[in-house]
Amino acid sequence: MNTSYDQFRSYLGQGQLSIFLFHGVTTTTDYQVRNYTRKHISKESFHNFCQSFSRWGTAISLNDVLEIWESGSELPPNAFAITFDDGFANNHTIACPILADFKLPATFYVTTGFLDSHTPSWIDAIEIALEKTTCQEVNLDVVGGVVSIRSSSEKQQLLNAIRHRIKSSSNVDPLSFSYETCLSLGVDVFSHLDPDLDRKLTSSEVAAIASDPLFEVGGHSHTHRILSFLDMEELQLEVSRSLDILTPLLGKAVIHYSYPEGQPDSYNESVISLLKQNGIEICPTAIHGTNYIGDDLFSLKRIAMV
Repeated sequence: MNTSYDQFRSYLGQGQLSIFLFHGVTTTTDYQVRNYTRKHISKESFHNFCQSFSRWGTAISLNDVLEIWESGSELPPNAFAITFDDGFANNHTIACPILADFKLPATFYVTTGFLDSHTPSWIDAIEIALEKTTCQEVNLDVVGGVVSIRSSSEKQQLLNAIRHRIKSSSNVDPLSFSYETCLSLGVDVFSHLDPDLDRKLTSSEVAAIASDPLFEVGGHSHTHRILSFLDMEELQLEVSRSLDILTPLLGKAVIHYSYPEGQPDSYNESVISLLKQNGIEICPTAIHGTNYIGDDLFSLKRIAMV
């Protein structure tokens, strides 16, 4: 797909910072349900983005953002930053070489429980199951009972409903729900993994990214659970496990983090306080918008790229 990013140029401006949020860059395009949200954009699209924005704006790192905020200096003209969430292997194999070609810095937020595995997230597992199932309907209490899944459109509508319900509810465990749903659909998800979409970064790939002066690596929890939904003991474990794994891979303290899901109800003052206690200095959200000097470094907005 040859995507033009002209419509995103309006997010660039004097005195403001746009932080662009990506997840993956892929060469796989032949699915009806998988990746229907374009969480993984095409390699060509990402190249077009990098080519366009390297001409239109000034790329800065989130370390630069910290320095600018702390010093009170001005942002460069049309400042933007590039970030990736979750820790897909295609960040290293496809995105990093393109970024390097254009000399664009980026920050990669890694979910440490995914490292060295092909384990899909709970929602990716359900996408796989709906792609491969021969069932024509499924009974799911969280979306009101029996739902038809005869067409790709119906499957995508169901996925949208599931996303909305699970991500807004603290009383449904997404991992258990995903397991039961895939079982109901009669699909062994691990028999249908796509390396391009499902393989996660290895520990050595994380270390390689972190060793490149263009790039920074940060935390994105250990299991991708919504941090504000956890009690204090669970929250402390989720954060500490991620940092304990990342710190030796980076060879330095972790100061970057991003909230799983990143919506207004995905984090709170308790989450922010704990992150600060653990040395985190900057943690953007996934709330849509641009930023200005002086904005809270733990509430920075991002622009999701699809």
